Amino acid sequence: MSWSAGPGPAGRTAQPDIASQTGPYATTAAPVSGAPVSPGGSPMYGGSHRRARNGTRKVLDQRPLWQRPKLLSLAAAFVATAFMAADGKLRIIPFHLFSGAADGTVSVALDKVVNEFRPHKQLGAGVDGLEGGEIAKVWTEKNIGAMKSAGWGAISYRLRTELGVKAWHWNPTGTWSNAAAKEGYWTSSDTITKDAGVSYGYHLPRRGNTIDQANNDAFAKLTDGDPNSFWKSNPYLDSRFTGEPDAEHAQWIMIGLGFAKPVQDVTINWGTPYATRFKVQYWSGSNDAIHPSHPTANWKDFPNAEFAGTGGKQTVTVADSPVNAQFVRIVLTADSDTGPAGSTDVRDRLGYAVRELSIGYSKDGSFVDHVVHRKDQKQSPTWVSSTDPWHRASDLDKDYEHASFERTYASGLTNNEPMMIPVPVLYGIPEDAAALISYLKKKKYPFTQVEMGEEPDGQMATPEDYGALYLQVADAIKKVAPDVEMGGPGYQTVLPDWIHWADETGDKSWTSRFVKYLQGRDRMDDFDFFSFEWYPFDDVCGNQAKQIAQHPAMFDALIEKQYEHGLPRDVPMVITEYGYSSFAGQVELEFPGAIVNAETAARFLARGGHTSYFYGLEPNWVFQEEEGKPCNTYGNLMMLQFHDDFQIRPLVGYYAAQLVTRHWVEPGNDEHQMLETTSNLVLPDGNPQVTAYGVKRPDGKVSVMLINKDPKKEVTVELEGTGGDLDGPVQMYQYSSEQYDWEPGPVEESGGKPRKSLPPQKTSHRSPKVTLPPYSISVVHAER
Repeated sequence: MSWSAGPGPAGRTAQPDIASQTGPYATTAAPVSGAPVSPGGSPMYGGSHRRARNGTRKVLDQRPLWQRPKLLSLAAAFVATAFMAADGKLRIIPFHLFSGAADGTVSVALDKVVNEFRPHKQLGAGVDGLEGGEIAKVWTEKNIGAMKSAGWGAISYRLRTELGVKAWHWNPTGTWSNAAAKEGYWTSSDTITKDAGVSYGYHLPRRGNTIDQANNDAFAKLTDGDPNSFWKSNPYLDSRFTGEPDAEHAQWIMIGLGFAKPVQDVTINWGTPYATRFKVQYWSGSNDAIHPSHPTANWKDFPNAEFAGTGGKQTVTVADSPVNAQFVRIVLTADSDTGPAGSTDVRDRLGYAVRELSIGYSKDGSFVDHVVHRKDQKQSPTWVSSTDPWHRASDLDKDYEHASFERTYASGLTNNEPMMIPVPVLYGIPEDAAALISYLKKKKYPFTQVEMGEEPDGQMATPEDYGALYLQVADAIKKVAPDVEMGGPGYQTVLPDWIHWADETGDKSWTSRFVKYLQGRDRMDDFDFFSFEWYPFDDVCGNQAKQIAQHPAMFDALIEKQYEHGLPRDVPMVITEYGYSSFAGQVELEFPGAIVNAETAARFLARGGHTSYFYGLEPNWVFQEEEGKPCNTYGNLMMLQFHDDFQIRPLVGYYAAQLVTRHWVEPGNDEHQMLETTSNLVLPDGNPQVTAYGVKRPDGKVSVMLINKDPKKEVTVELEGTGGDLDGPVQMYQYSSEQYDWEPGPVEESGGKPRKSLPPQKTSHRSPKVTLPPYSISVVHAER
């Protein structure tokens, strides 16, 4: 597991080799200055000039020794105490830690337990799909060893196909509903005789969304200009499968016109089946129908809104004179129940199919069509309520791949813990989900929870439609595994809350409506956990100090809103992915990113959360997205950076992970107790400057994570115990700019590299008063 930081300025030493650490959880200490050390013991760069933490040069004191007031105190400090780094060298602790008042206090309520948890089961990480051919390059024995050495426990298997509007063949062996033509609805076999090593997704030829949550490598069939292609809704939302009236699961098409344009006529080229009843609406009250947060904005019927569908090519006039609209929605409430000629599969005649849409108005006897019809992402964008998971063998997409389950379990990445398993809900069928669970049981592969789908809110599915599909998949799974734990929805991150267009009662809350759907059918027993993703900051060019200061309040508010919206407090919460942002930025390779990661893991437990999964376990490359171009920033969610033909080196996220998994908690699965912990250090805007998270470990130690969010100010804090005693010597593991600094670089040179990347520093103190550098994460151990 050897790695280096690559070439650096002349005279600098290579970065540490993880394999050189002694013991399974050892942490090599950095020198006091954070600089590599020459054989003679002096810093090898920086010359004779000492620098303050902000990089400014310190002026050496030229007074005689007897005129220097600090001399005696420094001497006393040397005699009184020292710190021992993991390399065995004796280091001085500055005496000011033991004299004078602290800047603030962190109080640990030793008698107030707010949660109990087992680290190796409840502090995990996720693995995801990768580009075609990369699993073999990323999942090498060396890389897997490096990933495991971060200390995360259980694994969550993420499902990229559910984000990319694709069907997933988790097993390449299975059956088509139309076996002769190798097309239709796919069910994988629950037996695998030869492991393929990877699995793939399949494009859906009846796709209705222009935009997806993955790669946007396809387009909608509604505005592609091809009369032979068509969108079709999911037949499993028909009354035949839901047991509920079709109007309760009305399907819809939304189209964006770019900006408000005059709309008078709508032309629909129907496929089979078609809608026998539909209405046409426009978005009113704001210019954003995709994120409907405006309190009064909603869909409004055109003056002439309701129509009977005829099939074929049908033009309807929605207003006697044009109405300006940016977003138009067609709501489909009853279907023709007709199928293509020769079809014998009932699913072919359920739902709604549309070949092409045109929206505009008549001018001088000619129709002005606002819709851009083309076969790429530059078409007029459409969003749909659902998509038929029907596909063909020829729709195979090898541009992305997932590791097979055999490969995943054999790799050792699961750390002998049960894995969280995904099953498709939006773009799969219930029988295929049940086959996956049957296969895992046959193989005796341990799994703990089944997440039903992923990010249905990001696909703009309604809570009720997701609920109907959820229950059908749950019914199929329970036939093969009656006791399995199932949950969801696996939200993407939306702040301040997860919402959808208001229903007839005005309710916009996704959680409220999903829970009501299950409760109304007496099915809450099939909702074993509530899952979501946490990427709080879309703006990777924003004020990082302000963002991380606001992080705890944002996190707490979102969780509390779910309870206010009806989520029962006895339903466990799970964060299935987390990181600074879902977009790439340099901030993810620096301390603000590491702070958000460490705080998410700790704060979630402090809020009563059950399990969290860090995203960024697998090594990756630095890259740039559109969101990073305004500030020319490059980054990625990762703790190990690829460079120079898939070599790896550790980043800030790696050592921050070790602080959590190796030092804040005691490695293993013995029960830990989360203690109520508070800090009185605040920033001028009222947000916390220092956040703190106390744990009572099974080895008897009280372990407190301390995060200084001030980018410039060093602070001294004193730990105090209530309901018990925290006085006495402490040990501290500290991670700051003394150990790590990122140097951005051109993308052709891996996008940058760490100037230094050293492990956290271990020190010993005779009292629970410690200094926290700017932008730092520290863990203090107190014996009790």
